[in-house]
Amino acid sequence: MLHYHDTSTGAALHVADALYRVLANQPVRGCIALGGGSTLKPVARELARRLRDATDARRPVDIFVTDDFVDPGEGSNLRMLQEAFACVPDVTLHATEAAVAMEQITGRAQFDFVVLGLGTDSHTAAVFTAEDIANPDRLLNTTCPQGTARRSLGLAAIATGQHIAIVATGTSKAEAVAQIFHGSPASAGVLARLPQVEIHVDPAAMQKVGKPQ
Repeated sequence: MLHYHDTSTGAALHVADALYRVLANQPVRGCIALGGGSTLKPVARELARRLRDATDARRPVDIFVTDDFVDPGEGSNLRMLQEAFACVPDVTLHATEAAVAMEQITGRAQFDFVVLGLGTDSHTAAVFTAEDIANPDRLLNTTCPQGTARRSLGLAAIATGQHIAIVATGTSKAEAVAQIFHGSPASAGVLARLPQVEIHVDPAAMQKVGKPQ
């Protein structure tokens, strides 16, 4: 399902609000997965603000990183989330590797919500190749096109999400969004065929497709 937003900020706020509402409705504790990068940083910050300022009963939240660099010197999605949620009580962050033991950590076999970004080649998380897409493992060791080692949730783990959002904003994502609309075989295109997946875009990302009527 496509969600069209007038601005990139509007897309981030909408997804953060949806995350918060899903977590607020969990009977015991929530379990979500968040990606990193500049597109999802405002989503994480807004969710952190909503959780920090909540006046209703707090529920514990487990947040897993969808993907990250093996070498933290390359930049770390986990570090970005640690900064965003530093002052939020009852939130536990888990590195990508923890996904293999998710049931032991949270008692859950699935995610309540997964939020992903979109690569310029229509990949998502760090699921790059056809072999990565077909791999049934929950945790993958992958290599990005630039040759950097990554760890990522596999599509089998991502697809357990009861709600899945792919956020694509800015002109650099326009071609990738168009490819999804034309049945891209890349990982985001494969996920987009699932009924629980929503794609959130702004006008710049839709410039090669056009505003939906």
